Amino acid sequence: MAWGGYTGVVSSLPQPRGPKVIAAIMDATVEEISEKGYPALSIESVAQRAGVNKTTVYRRWPTKGDLALAALAQEGSELFADPDTGSVEQDFVVVARRLSAVLRTKRGRALYMVLLQDRLGGGDLRTPPTSRREAHAIVERGIARGDLPVGTDPELVTGTLFGAVIQQALFENERPTDDFFRRLVAFVIAGTSAVDARRARQRRAKRSPAG
Repeated sequence: MAWGGYTGVVSSLPQPRGPKVIAAIMDATVEEISEKGYPALSIESVAQRAGVNKTTVYRRWPTKGDLALAALAQEGSELFADPDTGSVEQDFVVVARRLSAVLRTKRGRALYMVLLQDRLGGGDLRTPPTSRREAHAIVERGIARGDLPVGTDPELVTGTLFGAVIQQALFENERPTDDFFRRLVAFVIAGTSAVDARRARQRRAKRSPAG
């Protein structure tokens, strides 16, 4: 199909709907962001790339912000999809490896920059709640199994771990090895135990009689 003189109308035939169409639109959104950046993103260009009528996009995502958030949520759900290996350490190694691999691609860097630039500019894009919940679920499951101390802060643990992965992926030329991920995860997990032990000492000190 030739796209010269595109007016937003793809075909007079009924537009297809369902998971395949949504997937095509989400993929087109990510590709548009990767190639042109978020400021240049438009619903019209996404519709053209996805091969759908622009009204098909508008009905579900009225603004480009809605569209970008939906695409980020889908990417995040795939990235942080709960591995549930039976070990909190291995779960985090799996997710850390995925995150690092994605951030070393043009597509992954573009999506990361969308969030970063929008946040610095005072925009309203945020890390998709689903991604955060799935990442936190790893911590919560680790607590339930006794791998992590009760009271471990999921936000602090995931922020520390993924922040280190982002730092390595974006600013280090050397591709990380599995040993790097295992040492990093072990360091973060050991930190939760150290914090728990310190709190226990502080509680005992408070209960001890003075002098």
